[in-house]
Formats: sequence, structure tokens, C-alpha cells
Amino acid sequence: MVRTLEVIKMPTVNINLRINDISNIVEQLDIREKILLIQKLEEETWSKRFDQLHGRIRRRVKQYPINEQEIIHEVEQTRKQRYDQSCP
Repeated sequence: MVRTLEVIKMPTVNINLRINDISNIVEQLDIREKILLIQKLEEETWSKRFDQLHGRIRRRVKQYPINEQEIIHEVEQTRKQRYDQSCP
């Protein structure tokens, strides 16, 4: 016996919302729903945010080039400064 699944198409509705409308709706959510919404938005936008961060880093590297020796010097200075601050 072969069973077939019947697909029922539901009508769709388009609603035009402005950002203020969405903000007002979000304000009505309880904290758990807001957290779920944040997690979903973060998940959906992660790659775009990462690409933007990567682009900013690349632009800064081009604008302020630094070699390995300069990096080592800065790291050593920072470590010394932190060590000096931690010692009484």
C-alpha cells in the first residue's frame, strides 16, 4: 500500500511594515521570545557581520601596515606594562 501526502497550499498575506512597526511589536514580546529573536537574527546575519569585520581589518592593515618585528615589540611592551601594573 502506497500512501501519498497531500500538500495543501495556504494563502499568503503580504504586510508592509516599517522598522518602527517592527520595533513596537518586539516591545510586546516577553524576554524569552526576545532572546529567541536575537539568536535567530544573529544566526542569519553572522556571515555578513563576519565579512564586514574582515573588510574593516583588511582596510586598517592597508592603511597602517605593520611588520612582524613591530608586532613583537608591541606585544613585549604591553606584557611589560601589564606586569609592572600587577606588581606592588
